[in-house]
Amino acid sequence: MGHPLHTTNENEGKATPDLEYHFQPSLQSPFSIPTPQNQRPKLFKIGEWLVDQQWITPDQLAVALKEQARSPKRLGELMLDLGFLSTDQLLKALSTLSGFPSISLANQILSLSVVQRIPLEVAKRYQLIFFQEDDQGIHVAMADPEDLLALDKIRSVLGPEITLIPYHTTVDGIAHALEIYYPQPTVNTQDGGVIHLVNDLILEAVRLKASDIHLSPTTHHIDVHYRQDGLLHQAHTLHREKWSAISVRLKIMGSLDIAESRRPQNGRFSLTLGGREIDFRLACHPTIHGEKMVLRILDKTQSLRSLDELGFGIEDIETIKRLVQLPQGMIILSGPTGAGKTTTLYALLSHMDALTRNIMTLEEPVEYYLPNIHQTEIREGGPFRFAEGVRSLLRQDPDVIFISEIRDAETAQMALRSTMTGHLVLGTIHARDSFTVPQRFLDLGIAPSQLSGNLVAGIAQRLVRRLCEICRQPKIITLEDRKRLSLPKSATHTYEAIGCSSCREGYRGREAVAELVLFDEDLSALIAEGGAQGILRKAGKCRGLPTLWDRGIQKVLAGKTTFAEIDRVIGAYH
Repeated sequence: MGHPLHTTNENEGKATPDLEYHFQPSLQSPFSIPTPQNQRPKLFKIGEWLVDQQWITPDQLAVALKEQARSPKRLGELMLDLGFLSTDQLLKALSTLSGFPSISLANQILSLSVVQRIPLEVAKRYQLIFFQEDDQGIHVAMADPEDLLALDKIRSVLGPEITLIPYHTTVDGIAHALEIYYPQPTVNTQDGGVIHLVNDLILEAVRLKASDIHLSPTTHHIDVHYRQDGLLHQAHTLHREKWSAISVRLKIMGSLDIAESRRPQNGRFSLTLGGREIDFRLACHPTIHGEKMVLRILDKTQSLRSLDELGFGIEDIETIKRLVQLPQGMIILSGPTGAGKTTTLYALLSHMDALTRNIMTLEEPVEYYLPNIHQTEIREGGPFRFAEGVRSLLRQDPDVIFISEIRDAETAQMALRSTMTGHLVLGTIHARDSFTVPQRFLDLGIAPSQLSGNLVAGIAQRLVRRLCEICRQPKIITLEDRKRLSLPKSATHTYEAIGCSSCREGYRGREAVAELVLFDEDLSALIAEGGAQGILRKAGKCRGLPTLWDRGIQKVLAGKTTFAEIDRVIGAYH
């Protein structure tokens, strides 16, 4: 271990053959896209077919073909990387042209006993993974289902009598699945090679889907923590003697001054792990025992999530869909650092037509790459900050402006000016809840009369850990809890966290708890009068608008999380 995962394939770099495919599997899987033999296109290359379907333009095909001339990747994978296609579109195209079914591995939970029937070395070498076994045979996802050498190799390992049912999937999907479902070597903390040790720590954190790595020196040792699902968990304890070499290695990777240890420093670097590029933000801070280092992990190529996947309710999603079609106004998300505000903003952008609207962003940092959206990264110590960036964007004829954080008076003023000149502005601000958003703008020097009518909606958000559905256990609601939490009589039970091999302490993943407030004419009138957050919150309560706490209780009663989580994340605010 210690090196980025890399996969190879004998057919990489070969152009898609301009031949008719003859294989037609009999399986009708829920993951497949059945294409009858007599309906499949004849003598079509994938690029020509995609243009014929108007999924890409001839210009986009020309760009992809030029890129293919200097890349070992297949044309379809390149168009996926370039943002010309979605994963679903690519898989549908491959399935339609070849007759093989397809599967996206991104959201599948696979059985380890099925996956690991084939050795990891074979799976990596031939870019494939087993994902299902039934009475029809073994279903295998492949980068190239026509790779006869790969199919022969599987039969040589498992026996010639085995029935294989090949599917199309993406190279990145296979690389990610191999990283998740095959046992990885654990970090060897006794390894004298600091480069290997640092790489192992990073790769382990990425595999565990940690958002941060904390390295904290003490008097005699180094504590290594990973932040998973919002909480820190101790991963390793290293001897103090390793700290000097580890800190120097990380500073070199982050392009920092290795001789400086008495002042904070910030750096960044990228690595390719599991077939995808991962960005890292390195922050060094001096303490009495030496520099504490924190690595923020940003996977730019991970799939964007929709609002329902994030945990938003149906009514809120319908309201948000209407909001993002407005020609102008400000939609502001609020919440603490790490509450998933930027991810939700990206989900909002997915409901906009980026081909007919000029959508431009200012982000620090860019966390995801978005097709057909013009993204600008604000760098610390760079040539401009948010306020100057907004001024520049206004000269680019934008329809929608995305500001990842409104943190000072000048940026707030420019965001409001953009709204007043006919633009839709999406942004985040640090505020306790939706009703506190107007007050934060007033604190930054915005006049109440200007803010009124231009701030159209506020969304407050927190992330709570989601109960593991495999091991959660029902729990009767006590009379004390019913009175303390004002629960309805219809609520008889909730669920509690137990813990199993599929989760951590009874929880698996997180989802958003959100409070959506529309600043209509009545609330805008209160803002114009300089109404404080308490007045706005009281008006919302009179209308029966659900608060963050109310939304959290709804999730508890639905069996998605626990009272303990709601108390931990939201309790201080209700």
